[in-house]
Amino acid sequence: LINNWAAIAYYDGKFYESRRYEGLEIEDRVGGGDGFCSGMVYGLLNELSMQDCVDFGATHGALLQSTRGDTSMITLDEVKHVMAGGTARIKR
Repeated sequence: LINNWAAIAYYDGKFYESRRYEGLEIEDRVGGGDGFCSGMVYGLLNELSMQDCVDFGATHGALLQSTRGDTSMITLDEVKHVMAGGTARIKR
């Protein structure tokens, strides 16, 4: 299954949009939304900018869907690698 993935947030009168993941190879869609939320919460708890929060959420959600199941074994370094422009495909 191939899908496109991105996220937006509206905060304090402004919209924030994540990087767009075009042609994302989906292994399992279960947990993509939970992955997004956990990335957002990570950003909020670490007092990151709203843009970074949306980017962490979208990236973690995209990576989560590239693996089977809804339990994330994705590392923070993997999320940061993709946020820096790497591919949204887990290397195992």
